[in-house]
Amino acid sequence: MAKNYISYHHFVLFFIFFTLISSKLTAQCAGDDNTNELICDVSNPIYQSVNLFSLLEGSPVPGGTWTDDNNLKGLDPATGILSPKLIVEGGTYHYTYTAPTTSGCVDDKAVVTITIGAYAGVGSQATVCNKARVFNLFTAFDSNAMGPHDNGTFTNTITGQVVRSVIDISDIDQKTTLYFTYTVPAVLDCSPTEKSTNIVVTVLRAPKAGTPADLALCGTTDLGSYTNLDLFDRLTDYDSGGTWTGTGLTSSTDHNINLQELFDTNGPGEYIYNYTVLAVPDNNICKDETSSVIITLEERLDFTGATVVVSKDICASQIATATYSGKITQGPDSIPNGLYRVTYSIVGPRGSVSQNIVTGFSNGVLDFPISSSYFGQVGEYTITITDIDYLASKNSCTDIFSPFSDTLTIFPLPDLTNAVSTATSVCQNENALIEITAPQLADGSYRITYSIYGDNLTSGQTAVIQAVGGKASFTVPGSLNVNSGLSVVTITNIVNITNPSPQCGIAANLAGNLIINPLPNAATVKVAVNDFCLNTPVPALISGLGSLTNVSITYSLSESNSSAVQTIAGAVTGGRLDFTIPAGLLLNSGATKITLLNLTNTVTNCDVDLINVMDDFMINPIPDAPIAQDMEFCKSDNATAADLVPSGAEYKWYNSATLTTPLAANYVLKAEDYYVTETSVAGCTSAPTKISVIIQPLPNLDNAVLTAAPICIGKEALIEVTAPQLLDGDYRIVYNINGDNVATGEITEMEVTAGKASFTISSNLSTNAGLSVITIVNIVNVTYPFPQCSNTAFLAGNLVINPLPNALTVSVAVNDFCLNDPVSASISGLGNLTNASISYTLSESNSSGLQTISQTVVNGKLDFIIPAGLLLNAGTTKITLLNLTNTATNCDVNLSNVTDDFIINPIPSAPVAQNQKFCKIDEAEVANLVPNGNQYKWYNSLTSTTPLASTLALESGNYYVRETSAQGCTSEATAVLVTVDDSPIPVLNSGGQNFCGLNNPTISDLSNNTNVPSSVVWYDSPNNGNLLSSTTPLIEQGKYYGFNFSSTDCLSSQYIEVTVALTECDNVPNDFFIPDGFSPNGDGVNDSFVIKDIEFLYPNYTLEIYNRYGNGMYKGDNSKPAWDGKNYEKSGIAGGIAPNGVYFYVLHFNKDNKPPKQGRLYLNR
Repeated sequence: MAKNYISYHHFVLFFIFFTLISSKLTAQCAGDDNTNELICDVSNPIYQSVNLFSLLEGSPVPGGTWTDDNNLKGLDPATGILSPKLIVEGGTYHYTYTAPTTSGCVDDKAVVTITIGAYAGVGSQATVCNKARVFNLFTAFDSNAMGPHDNGTFTNTITGQVVRSVIDISDIDQKTTLYFTYTVPAVLDCSPTEKSTNIVVTVLRAPKAGTPADLALCGTTDLGSYTNLDLFDRLTDYDSGGTWTGTGLTSSTDHNINLQELFDTNGPGEYIYNYTVLAVPDNNICKDETSSVIITLEERLDFTGATVVVSKDICASQIATATYSGKITQGPDSIPNGLYRVTYSIVGPRGSVSQNIVTGFSNGVLDFPISSSYFGQVGEYTITITDIDYLASKNSCTDIFSPFSDTLTIFPLPDLTNAVSTATSVCQNENALIEITAPQLADGSYRITYSIYGDNLTSGQTAVIQAVGGKASFTVPGSLNVNSGLSVVTITNIVNITNPSPQCGIAANLAGNLIINPLPNAATVKVAVNDFCLNTPVPALISGLGSLTNVSITYSLSESNSSAVQTIAGAVTGGRLDFTIPAGLLLNSGATKITLLNLTNTVTNCDVDLINVMDDFMINPIPDAPIAQDMEFCKSDNATAADLVPSGAEYKWYNSATLTTPLAANYVLKAEDYYVTETSVAGCTSAPTKISVIIQPLPNLDNAVLTAAPICIGKEALIEVTAPQLLDGDYRIVYNINGDNVATGEITEMEVTAGKASFTISSNLSTNAGLSVITIVNIVNVTYPFPQCSNTAFLAGNLVINPLPNALTVSVAVNDFCLNDPVSASISGLGNLTNASISYTLSESNSSGLQTISQTVVNGKLDFIIPAGLLLNAGTTKITLLNLTNTATNCDVNLSNVTDDFIINPIPSAPVAQNQKFCKIDEAEVANLVPNGNQYKWYNSLTSTTPLASTLALESGNYYVRETSAQGCTSEATAVLVTVDDSPIPVLNSGGQNFCGLNNPTISDLSNNTNVPSSVVWYDSPNNGNLLSSTTPLIEQGKYYGFNFSSTDCLSSQYIEVTVALTECDNVPNDFFIPDGFSPNGDGVNDSFVIKDIEFLYPNYTLEIYNRYGNGMYKGDNSKPAWDGKNYEKSGIAGGIAPNGVYFYVLHFNKDNKPPKQGRLYLNR
């Protein structure tokens, strides 16, 4: 090519020279055809482009154009530059040069012939996913080199079968490597030999995410059986091991969904659940695949309570121009926004019609138009919504729907044809009732406009009437009836206002007469009332009534006596009317005002209110009945009427209820009833007050007796008196004491009942033992404050006073005892007493209420037992003697500081001990029982007194423990059930030691291969070994020691030994594969060629690796599984690091007669 390039430059120089010489040389201006130019090595970079002009022979004239005689690619016709690499087949090709038009040129064309050698390209390897379905083998060539000629043929390298350039890979369901040879035919001018190259295509299987089956359900009613929907049930033809995502799933392994809970929590909607299967480890070629299951949960629509309002009612006059529309409003349940098909019917005077329309709900409201053609005449129309269909729904739910409706009314105009207006006569300024009879007027409410003519004038007045059965009425206000005489009331307009809208009206002309009567004259009316006493009928006079003949008058009372409005009616004589004010209205004394309020002419019933027609009068009070009380006098007082209370000139006393004659002041009183009255200055006498007078006799102690029971020194004495002549009541006495005790003028009181009484002599009057004489010298009856009648007396009696016991020598002693033992006590120093009663209390550790013992005294001493019920607590207790009584005389003395302290020693509590379990493997003894210590003793029976030796081996059964305190008190025994447990030795299932290492077995899997998988535990040594967790991986030929740790919580006393094998793998998993390359560059990623898990599947395998020349590079097996890219088969210059490139392996499985497998791998550092 360099030679041709130099020739080209010679040509250019020649051409420049040629243009200067004579035009004779232009006869062959296109030059001459060339000799065939061979380009046999077309991929050589020097053939990137070829200048055809430089290949012409002769002396061509530049500036012409080129033509590709073969119609191929690669030629620029303007420049003559050819790109041979764009020619897709080897062969001989011709290009024609046409010289530019030149004067004298007779041969303006020349042909350049070029032969392109056969080129098969540079074969390479490609990896493709079977999801592509087809693969173009031309894409498997080395893209860094020139592409091959396309006239070749592909053959299967293994079978020799010719294949198309595009192959079907859709049926390949596992990783498969295909080998092809591409051959292009020879170009004889270059070489008689065909050109070939090899390509390798590895097809990877795409993951299958399955074909989804969508699901649509009614969330409101249909989810009862979908509380645990397995999403895999909605897929077909899928790979296992993928993950689901979507609302309601709790983890990457979860594939069950509770649709009921989903609906309750999130409501209706379209829920998408994606199942993704990863393309690991080929995810750079085959992509992860995802299928989506769409679950639609719809909510049942509830139209209960929905309403429709149709707009709008009109008057008959608006029929021609009216338009109509309907508005549907949702009920309590929300209706989603969206398009709905609404079906409705219209029933009216013209019959019925049904229509449907598609429109949208928005925020619970749906509006739709209604044609006016359905509403052509007066009447009522019912518009009923018969169905509503949600267009976006998949119709999974049966909606709750009942037809609902509204009415539209076209109202007629009011009709007063043949109507009549009448009125009853009224008084001036009174409201007048106008009654209308209108047989053509429909029932309802109407607003009328009316005018008044005649003696009263007005216009434009309005009123509202209610028409029922052709009848109605309205009121003309009294303010329009000021003048008496005749008024003509005329209705000029009427509007139907029964409904807020529409209100239909017309002009009218309906008239009627109204007569207005005059009012009475109130200017001359007067009233007069005189003063009277309380409870006396009061007459009154009304004058100034003029010519009235019959009237009705109302009045009221105020001030001291007030009343509601009262009415009197009667005939008028001479312009006056007399009447009596009822006594029942005058219940209070004092100034009272009468006020006339209204005067009515009962002939016309016209009345007038009266102003300032009143009179004042006085009601004098009746004095209250005098305050007086029953009175008593002593017989010796000789009382008279002058002694009665109250007294004075205004009071009169009587001895008869008839009050006939007052008593004289010297009237001697007797035991009888008396009456007193009071008369006021105005001469009014009160009601009488009744009292009773009693004449009391003097106290009498005749035949009375005084007695007393013996007492002890310093005690009160009860003196009893029997006096048959004394009346029942209270008496104050004066008495004297003589004898061994002396007192004078002592005063006390006593109560006498049926001749019996008693009084008490204070203890300070009985300080000496012996005999005392009690004498009563005076007695006063103090039953009432007044009078208190007294008398002298002489009534005597004897009182005996006994001595007290001697307390100075008394002592008590109590010894210490154990709790619950009988406790004895001794009291001494009781002197010559023979029988005594002693009270005591306990305090400190044991406290008690007051206790009493009573028994015989022997030689001044008394022994007794303190009840055990008083000594329930251990500790120091104090006994205190409080009182000593001589039971012969019942005289007692309080004791001071007569105490003793003693101790109640506690009984130890029965030891706290639980039933105890031991494991046989622990070899427990009595010393292992709890509690233990010198104070505890163990026995083999409840009654045994001989404790057990501490070294005695324990057996299952009952044992008893007691505790003894330092004071020698022994507790009750506590029974303890001792159980000595053992667990049976675990049993390994047949073949239970065999596993497949691919499954990553753990201690948990080994446990599951025993008869006690839930209770077996494993150690790495039978003695003092380490406990292995359930997740500890098993290792090949590892030894494990199993103990049964059953429900008894005891390790079995015996164990099993298991040697594990991890090579029991029966099935080769789908993901088992042999890598096709590695990169030993020290980056920690893919640094060695290792066949993962082969040591479990084929434990006796061997692996051989060769370079492309067939030289051995590496031999490996289970003990030497990884090749790090070094040549271990040679030493010296042939050894060392293997270069990048393709290598070949031979894998001997050495199992189940499986033949060796050959393959290739790529080493790339």
